[in-house]
Amino acid sequence: WLASSRRYLHQCQGVLKSSSNANSVCDRIKSPPLLLTSESTLSISTWIDVEPKSKGAWYDRVNIALYYDGARRIITPDGGRLYNVSGKTGGDFACSVTGNEGLGSLGWGGALTSWQQSTFSAATLGLNLAVGETKLVQIDIYYGTDAIAVGSGFQFDDVSVTVAKPV
Repeated sequence: WLASSRRYLHQCQGVLKSSSNANSVCDRIKSPPLLLTSESTLSISTWIDVEPKSKGAWYDRVNIALYYDGARRIITPDGGRLYNVSGKTGGDFACSVTGNEGLGSLGWGGALTSWQQSTFSAATLGLNLAVGETKLVQIDIYYGTDAIAVGSGFQFDDVSVTVAKPV
């Protein structure tokens, strides 16, 4: 895994953890390149403590995307822990890339402080590959905060990708 902006800290037992209690951060981490097929799936275990909804808006959030062909595409879990945040960010936001390429509008927010698995089916990954075709991708995780009211951050573990080949 490569932390391409800010940092992710190694914790005991192999857990990766974002910045903690830090204002105006944009933590981003990418997996090594993976070769996915039309049947590939993803699962990831998460623990989340970021700013809750305030004054009708979500300010901080975490989401997962696939990065390929030079663009970031947010993927939405269709099993387990689902995204609970939608809509534009409420204020100054460290991950200020707009649309589906940046942190975007979907993700997790608030205190979801028990470890839970999220799953992404082949359809949710949205690669639209024919049988036998492959696509070189990276799993791309963002955690972004605004200037106030942050929590302990985001942790993930137990990432599993089926029908994938490391490159």
